[in-house]
Amino acid sequence: MRLLCIAFLMVLALPGVAEQHDAPEEKIIRIGVRVDTRPFAWQDPTTGDFRGFLADLCTAAVTRAGFPFRLVPVDATERLRFLKERDHAYDVLCDPTTISLGRLQSFARGPFPDRLRFSPIVFVANGVWVRNADAKITPLAAPPDDTDCVPKLTNPEPGPEGNTAARDYLTAGFVVGTTAEALLNRLLRENALPVTDRQSICPVAQASHVEGITAFCKGTLAFYFGDLDIVRETASDLVNRGIVESCGFDHAPTPISYEPYALIVTDRTDGFRPLFVAALYAVFADRISTSSTAEHFFDRYFEDLERSPFLDALFRINRLPPG
Repeated sequence: MRLLCIAFLMVLALPGVAEQHDAPEEKIIRIGVRVDTRPFAWQDPTTGDFRGFLADLCTAAVTRAGFPFRLVPVDATERLRFLKERDHAYDVLCDPTTISLGRLQSFARGPFPDRLRFSPIVFVANGVWVRNADAKITPLAAPPDDTDCVPKLTNPEPGPEGNTAARDYLTAGFVVGTTAEALLNRLLRENALPVTDRQSICPVAQASHVEGITAFCKGTLAFYFGDLDIVRETASDLVNRGIVESCGFDHAPTPISYEPYALIVTDRTDGFRPLFVAALYAVFADRISTSSTAEHFFDRYFEDLERSPFLDALFRINRLPPG
């Protein structure tokens, strides 16, 4: 990524293309990149470089489309604000955003209809819950402040020493503004989490995956909801950097949600959106390049994993024929 940016700056300095250097800000494509969703998109805490399957996919497509670009860090709060306000903060948001019927309908309505559009689906994942297996979870004696725990104790049975209020409260984390919150609430309604009759689950929103998974690894959170690849890779990084000692966990025996990821493309720059989508398909279709194809990016960031049959089918679908 650093070499790409250096090469771009060198091109701007060449005679004959100086007008690009003087181009107004709105002509430079702003690529918003999530900082905390490895292996999809993250910012290296040491070098500041942006990395990840989606980060590389975005920059490769913008480059193929022929636009200069600037990478902009995006955290979960900024992402949520962008989705709500639908402003022109970015031309494209490189983030594992689940394309859903609700979001499609939302983008088509409101004060700025059609300002945001989803790209073609670029990845398929699954939502899961993970349960801490390393740290000894100490249940809370009372629910956290401003937290609606489920189930509520309406007709308590006598607890230890006749204490009718005795109950264990376990916290479950999720990142604000993600589909994990709806997934957690659905499982609570269905009573589908592995807890005892005297345990309540208390949803607690987290500002980022790094913050949430750090709390999970340290035992502050009993459960965490999200993409299994994000949990696994973030936990491994936290251990490698010495932020947590260990982070063993088990997870739902089967996936509990289907999460098709797509990029979000705005109308900030005239003519950019259709060229970007065409270039995105080209990144999937390219079988010649050795360093800037979707398959290469997958192998780079998921080196120990094989593509699932569903993901392999998606890659084939996106591999449009030339001509």
